[in-house]
Amino acid sequence: LDLSTNALIGSIPTQLGRLSNLKTLSLSSNKLQGTLPTELARLSNLVTLSLMVNALSGSIPSEYGNFPSIRSFLLATNVLVGTIPPSLGILKKLRYFSVEQNLLTGTIPSELGNFSEIGILSFHRTFINGTVPAEVCELTNLSTFQEIQVDCKISCSCCERCNEDSGQRCRTVFHHCYQPYGDKEVSPPILINRHFQGD
Repeated sequence: LDLSTNALIGSIPTQLGRLSNLKTLSLSSNKLQGTLPTELARLSNLVTLSLMVNALSGSIPSEYGNFPSIRSFLLATNVLVGTIPPSLGILKKLRYFSVEQNLLTGTIPSELGNFSEIGILSFHRTFINGTVPAEVCELTNLSTFQEIQVDCKISCSCCERCNEDSGQRCRTVFHHCYQPYGDKEVSPPILINRHFQGD
């Protein structure tokens, strides 16, 4: 079910959790609000969950660790709060995990080091702090691994070959820096996939 980029409004219907054979749920790039329904965790055959670029709020339900077949878990660019549930470490088949550009806090759970087929992990432009756990750094040894993206404020022992002139980009791990704005630190604006008019 792909309803991305349709200017949909309102909240995500809880009834979607009844579509037991659903493999793809993509509602990205709409204007959806409200919280993430726990009912979606009933979708045992789901392979792709893409809810990026909306205005979804609230926390990530711990029940979302119940997707046995999921490969893509994409919640980037919303206004989600709270911490990343350690229960998500159960999603061992994940290839893409993206929660960047949210209001998430806390630290990266060491349980995410259980991802045995991960390619991309993206945590940048959030309020997550602390250190990338050693268990997560071990994922860089996987044949499927491509990159981890974290903010510069997060200590990362598996980051190497950083180039501070290009935002501390590393070979296997990206450090994305906050840019100073007055006496605060704010994330740089994202201008891709925007439609500008006028001069």
